[in-house]
Amino acid sequence: LFAMFSRHGREVLTTSGTTKIWGTETGACLRTFAGHGSTVRSAAFGRDGQEVLTAADDGHVRLWNSASGDCLRTFEGHHEQINSVAFSVN
Repeated sequence: LFAMFSRHGREVLTTSGTTKIWGTETGACLRTFAGHGSTVRSAAFGRDGQEVLTAADDGHVRLWNSASGDCLRTFEGHHEQINSVAFSVN
């Protein structure tokens, strides 16, 4: 399980098998990111909150548009699970 607040604090990004964005004011699920073939271990908001990065047991890292939920890019090549992702601060 993983959770992090967006930079402005209005959303929470969680993983518990899948990745979701929740509204902090309502508690409602705003978006679900589907596409990994296995359990998602880690996720991160981009600095501006417009992108989300996820990592999963399928060995893939995916870059998503946080507003639409569209997968922008898949990074493949790892042969084992990926446990953590992060964006660079610069």
